[in-house]
Amino acid sequence: MAERRSIGRSPVALAALLASAGCGVKAKGPVETPSIEVYETAQFGDLRYDYGSAMLLVDADQDGDRELVVGSPARDGGDGIVLLIDPAAFAIERLLVPWRRIDDTSANHHRFGSSLAHGDWNGDGRLDLAVGDPAADVGGVAEAGEVWVFFGPLDAAVSTRLSSSLADSGSRFGATLASGDFDHDGSFDLAVGAPRPAELTAATDANSIEVFFGPDFTRRERWDAQSAGGEFGAALVALPRTEGGAALVAGAPEWNANAIARGGFYAWERFVDVAARTIAADDRREQGLGRAGACGDFDGDGHDELLVAAFGSGDSVTLYHADTLARQRRRSLPAPLVGRAGAPVVTLPDVSRDGAAELMLLSASVEERVALLFSPGRSTSHLLLDRAGAAVVVFDLDGDGDLECLVSRPTALQDGGGLADLTVVDFTWTRVQALGARRRAPVRIPGMSELLNH
Repeated sequence: MAERRSIGRSPVALAALLASAGCGVKAKGPVETPSIEVYETAQFGDLRYDYGSAMLLVDADQDGDRELVVGSPARDGGDGIVLLIDPAAFAIERLLVPWRRIDDTSANHHRFGSSLAHGDWNGDGRLDLAVGDPAADVGGVAEAGEVWVFFGPLDAAVSTRLSSSLADSGSRFGATLASGDFDHDGSFDLAVGAPRPAELTAATDANSIEVFFGPDFTRRERWDAQSAGGEFGAALVALPRTEGGAALVAGAPEWNANAIARGGFYAWERFVDVAARTIAADDRREQGLGRAGACGDFDGDGHDELLVAAFGSGDSVTLYHADTLARQRRRSLPAPLVGRAGAPVVTLPDVSRDGAAELMLLSASVEERVALLFSPGRSTSHLLLDRAGAAVVVFDLDGDGDLECLVSRPTALQDGGGLADLTVVDFTWTRVQALGARRRAPVRIPGMSELLNH
């Protein structure tokens, strides 16, 4: 049976309401909340892949219906895969693989699918998909990493492979991706991060982001950030600009810019200057600033903010003005969320209906539970799930007019291992279905070995 947690709507403080329900939530507001249910909705059929290490929800074939794109690195040393799934029936429609010529001897494609980005980069009106393959060998350089770009219509046999202009062993090129019009020419571009560990960075003192410019990716630039420290590019955020286009923000969580605290980020306004603007942590509560980042209207003032997270000893989120990058406010994470190693954060729509965006904290390890910060520009109200999660997409899954979060939990984030699953966090303001009518047992998604044998 699927696990459920249910909280009824009430005009009382959220903290008292959810704490009494035993949902692992510590909060001071908002003063009203929808019914919140957490239940497992689908489970994958084998342990060969880390299904759901990355996810997107896009209309891949332009038929008006969105598909769930599920990045699934391999666990057995083979190649990773990307599944396209019908989110209504949880049926696999097709898959993408690192398809190579018969004379191509490249290896270590097991991390294919660990990062995803989408956009219409060639401007033909069809969706294109970029798939990170950060452990791939490139030209004899072990685990330099590369990115596979599938231009629409998506076909596993037709792809463009992008690699770093300065491939280094273990640099993990493709571990992070971001899509935006970074040179303001009307075409979307693809930014690729290589957040190498500190020990490799110290040996080369080379930190950079590589940007491939649309519409054909023949023009590329390497944006350098010397001495930015290890894990530079752990977060990549395309920050929309008021006048159009986007700035590119790259996190530098180990940057030693001053004696106060490590961390910060670089922001490139490519159409203004090739040099990056740098923002350093200015308080020990921002130690590790730049581990993760997102963009959204987190305080409900009608304007987006850049949110940059500090995990580890900092344990805070700091909001910056989206245009000026002026620091606006910092909020320390509530006690149940302190001590996280750091993983992506994702902007969610206004599920609390208070006019501000929400923030979901995902997991870097099985010990880190998924958390949702309600309107982090205003408060530290939060929901803490009892499970880890790698990625999330948001849509009206059950047709009740309210949004649901679909959270993936790969095998690597399962306690003791186990089949990867998809969990629903359902925010329901007006219940239109009886609870008993909901799916209680998770749908089974066939494993790849079973699928291929049929």
